Amino acid sequence: MENEAVEQVAFADRILLNKTDLVSEDDLERVEGRLRAINQFAPVHRTVQSNASVESVLDIHGFDLTRTLEMSPEFLSVGGRHQHDASVTSLSIVQPGELDFEMVQDWVHTLLQTRGPSVYRMKGVLSVAETRQKFVFQAVHMIFKWVGDESWGADEPRVSKLVLIGRDLDHAALRAGFAACVVSAELAERKAARRSTVRKVCQWAEQALPAVFAGTSVTANPVRSPKPACPIETAITVLLPMPKEFTLPKPLEAVTREDVAALMQAWSSILERGREVQAWAEQALPKAVAGQRVTIDEIESTHVNQKFETSITVLASPPWSMKVLKRLEDVTQQNVIDVMTYAALCGAQGVPSVR
Repeated sequence: MENEAVEQVAFADRILLNKTDLVSEDDLERVEGRLRAINQFAPVHRTVQSNASVESVLDIHGFDLTRTLEMSPEFLSVGGRHQHDASVTSLSIVQPGELDFEMVQDWVHTLLQTRGPSVYRMKGVLSVAETRQKFVFQAVHMIFKWVGDESWGADEPRVSKLVLIGRDLDHAALRAGFAACVVSAELAERKAARRSTVRKVCQWAEQALPAVFAGTSVTANPVRSPKPACPIETAITVLLPMPKEFTLPKPLEAVTREDVAALMQAWSSILERGREVQAWAEQALPKAVAGQRVTIDEIESTHVNQKFETSITVLASPPWSMKVLKRLEDVTQQNVIDVMTYAALCGAQGVPSVR
């Protein structure tokens, strides 16, 4: 069962101990002792009828870890004081060496996306390569923040310290994952391999582009995703005047030539289906963009109860974007004329749309 009371105390920045007028001083000291055994850093304010000053609960700079370290240098050194029960534990990592910021960001993102509800708090000071700044890191569940306002001292040892408090933490896996972010020859090889994979995926995409876009450049990058099942996905972008973006729900290293070919074939099919709509659009172009190239696409809709809609883009400079709020196969010539009329009124501003 979830011990909600323990969790709330564990990641509190302030604790209000209410109804203090109803118990003895001995009882108050006993309760405060139990609270401090769980969280010795959160001040305890005694209140009657929840009467607390605004200053004591607002603008308290709860994420100011630098200030806390100045008051208590051992704040990031944890022992048994946070082990409330068998499943809630604390883990302290002291990691020599400098961190690759891109890798540590990916590691933190993946951890919080896949294990966020179980990670109550994270806090630490990170030594990031190629910068004199200290990176102070704080997280509560899936909300996290980086701050780099202070520099390392000239004679100060650059060591990363990280503390995690949570339920069912895999200590060995967490240590290994954090250590893998340290700049090393092995990490350089892994990043070089990633760059090689990026070039390979781009080549696959460029070779499989629809004929109408042959010769267009393509980029590929790992991107962070909110999906716990795949926190790092792959983005492929065709560098048109209005870039066309695709997302493959798998890490870059897992992408295959078949994945890319299927993506481009599906796009080609949409373009083929949209030739009639494209012709209608080119016939109805406003004078301001007469003679410009037009592309048609079917995209996922942001509207409720509607899965797909049709995008019409005039490749002017800047591009004109329009939408017909129907699937591509349901678009009529009148829909196209209507949206072009609205576009002529709006110019390049906004995204005109019709149903």
